[in-house]
Amino acid sequence: MYKHPRQETEAYTLPPFEANSVGKLRYIPAHNSLKRYCMLEPSSSSSLVSPAYAVPSNATVNNSAYEDTSGSCVTDDFNDKIKELETVMMGPDSLVFDYNDSFDSTSCQETNSWRSTLEAISRRDLRADLVSCAQALSENDLMMAHSMMEKLRQMVSVSGEPIQRLGAYLLEGLVAKLASSGSSIYKSLNRFPEPASTELLSYMHILYEVCPYFKFGYMSANGAIAEAMKEENRVHIIDFQISQGSQWVTLIQAFAARPGGPPRIRITGIDDTTSAYARGGGLSIVGNRLAKLAKQFNVPFEFNSVSVSASEVKLKDLGVRLGEALAVNFAFVLHHMPDESVSTENHRDRLLRMVKSLSPKVVTLVEQESNTNTAAFFPRFKETMDYYDAMFESIDVTLPRNHKQRINVEQHCLARDVVNIIACEGADRVERHELLGKWRSRFEMAGFTSYPLSPLVNSTIKSLLRNYSDKYRLEERDGALYLGLSANAKDFTITAPPGSDITSLLLKAFNEACQFPTRSSVLIPKGEYKLRQIEMMGPCKAPIRITLQGTVKADGNVNGNDYWVAFRRINGFKLNGGGIFDGEGNAAWRANNCHKMALTQCKKLPISIRFDFVTDAKIRGITSLDSKNFHINVLGARNMTLEEITIIAPEESPNTDGIHVGRSVGVQIINSNIKTGDDCISIGDGTRDLLVERVTCGPGHGISIGSLGLYVKEEDVTGIRVVNSTLINTDNGVRIKTWPSAACSTTASGIHFENIILKNVTNPILIDQEYCPWNRCNKNKPSTIKLVDISFKHIRGTSGNKDAVKLLCSKGFPCKNVQIGDIDIKYTGADGPATFQCSNVSPTLMGTQVPKACSSPVTKLPGQ
Repeated sequence: MYKHPRQETEAYTLPPFEANSVGKLRYIPAHNSLKRYCMLEPSSSSSLVSPAYAVPSNATVNNSAYEDTSGSCVTDDFNDKIKELETVMMGPDSLVFDYNDSFDSTSCQETNSWRSTLEAISRRDLRADLVSCAQALSENDLMMAHSMMEKLRQMVSVSGEPIQRLGAYLLEGLVAKLASSGSSIYKSLNRFPEPASTELLSYMHILYEVCPYFKFGYMSANGAIAEAMKEENRVHIIDFQISQGSQWVTLIQAFAARPGGPPRIRITGIDDTTSAYARGGGLSIVGNRLAKLAKQFNVPFEFNSVSVSASEVKLKDLGVRLGEALAVNFAFVLHHMPDESVSTENHRDRLLRMVKSLSPKVVTLVEQESNTNTAAFFPRFKETMDYYDAMFESIDVTLPRNHKQRINVEQHCLARDVVNIIACEGADRVERHELLGKWRSRFEMAGFTSYPLSPLVNSTIKSLLRNYSDKYRLEERDGALYLGLSANAKDFTITAPPGSDITSLLLKAFNEACQFPTRSSVLIPKGEYKLRQIEMMGPCKAPIRITLQGTVKADGNVNGNDYWVAFRRINGFKLNGGGIFDGEGNAAWRANNCHKMALTQCKKLPISIRFDFVTDAKIRGITSLDSKNFHINVLGARNMTLEEITIIAPEESPNTDGIHVGRSVGVQIINSNIKTGDDCISIGDGTRDLLVERVTCGPGHGISIGSLGLYVKEEDVTGIRVVNSTLINTDNGVRIKTWPSAACSTTASGIHFENIILKNVTNPILIDQEYCPWNRCNKNKPSTIKLVDISFKHIRGTSGNKDAVKLLCSKGFPCKNVQIGDIDIKYTGADGPATFQCSNVSPTLMGTQVPKACSSPVTKLPGQ
């Protein structure tokens, strides 16, 4: 599960971890610290902690907060609340609906008319207008942004449809972003007095009761801990965000019922003063409450309070004792820890390393799955809109729209997070969620490994959901347990015996799903199926997801087509499920004749999977096996993420590039493993703002920009980042290649390679502006492709040949502003130490360089 699409919200539970392992539980948090806005107060480590408010077992909430008012007219107090909040948020009265005229205390008919008006407004493309406004802001088109904001003020409402309610807070964030200050937030949401602690606790309790995500996360974490500790007599639980301590009530009760008697339990609770406001006091309240409960159930219990933020915790605070089995719980806290992008201390990873040093038996993580940490403003806005749209839809499933406290719940429990994500930058933005792949990478780098949750935990969660709406669904995929909401969704399942041809069935299902007015999905279940050439073409009426759990196999024919499976012109597209696209490429590789004739004349072989002109797409957890040509080709995409992709083909398979990206903007390739016969990742002309992160490549030909300059009318390449990746036994490492006698004069700029590990890589770092395979160019004519603002930093490992670094730039257009920093590449071959060669470039040097920069005479590359 990735970001949450419209009318769908999902949470998942990752496999827990024992010994050298970590348990991960994911769900949607709705917990807020007070005054967590940018620019409202000096940023401090304590402001980065979010309390997880929940009602303690002995607390009560005013029953009036749960009255169902759906059958009565909306009260004057409710009307006044709407009027007051929207007037403050959205400007002058002339720009806001006159709600007092719409709500007559004696006329439900007029109330219904008002609702109909709001729903009609909601049916306009409010989402598209919100996105357009955010895009204008991201492009610094201030006139357009102002115009869109005026339009949006008349479309949003804190009392309308879910997207209208969310839109009100999204608009508030956009206004604050435009002002480059948090003052707008203060003027709007913070103009009202903060609720009393009892009121805030009541709001959180309402949200806790109407949405199952909280219980889903807590119970899953408790189940993982209970299983890990079933044979232990002394258990120590460290909770880095204990809040009310309510999570541990059911676990204490479960331990009390354990055959053979309960263990001795010690809980270390960590929390800052912000959470104390909601509790009405310090951590002693939590300790006394849990001690009283443990005594009632005859469970030996001890509580250790640590009243500091999680980022300030030291080893000595935790009081770890010999002979205790240790469990560590991270619930709604790590995403508030500043990481390497905002702090040199990187508390996020520092905390994980500290926990690993304690050798815990199990660690659990509870987080929402959303990519708001390092994402740029525009994709971050869309991610936030998609995620919280689903959250507001989820509230509508259970909580009546005219519920007296609904506005308070949304304002105090959700809205502030929305505004913080959109309006704030740097250390002021404390809502910094990450995707599963990134969390997994962080835990693995700290030394943890995962193990699966048991069927018992899964069945417990399923039984929990019976108490909620039947629109919630539970699904096991991608090695995790997913909880989600399907509101007004349509699911299509391919039903066919294994071994059969499903081409017609899949095309029919896709076309029907594509025309469905709300979110839809197509499922290809487990099994092996035949699939002929297929084109799935949009645009579609709503976001669509294809879940491939089985294996689809191409035929072995070489038929001159340029693709096998194509997804085209689809907005809001997802492809996941852990399935396999088997291209059956063995026969085709023998037919590849491109090394014998001109590229325009060689036999055309099909690319396995094409993504052409897709927008806001997420491809996750699929495998491409033995493609005949490129495995995956991305053309004309906007805001697309490929995550946890596996690509496999023999080292000798020709032209089997793993992922090729061209003429696309905002593509991310994350946490993937590529083994193939050509470039693991190749980046063509017209590509902008591309991120490659945590990719393992090898065997293959490395990660390449280009080749550039072969064709006329090629477009510039800019904003390419390849970071935190590993290359193993590849023919090249990271390289830029352009043709001499190029057919165009484009520029490649802003290209950065950083934190790269090399293991026996031939040509580890290479700029080759003399790229001319099979002698198909005029080598005497220098390349006209300009290379500007290139950097290679923190690259280390071993080379498979002595040419460790080779910067061969064009004589006609020498490379400009090339930076080399902290390079350490070793070579131990018999022909001498590693070399560093430069031609037509004078790089800027930072840190140390091994081998010494530009210290060796230039030699030709093999085969040239």
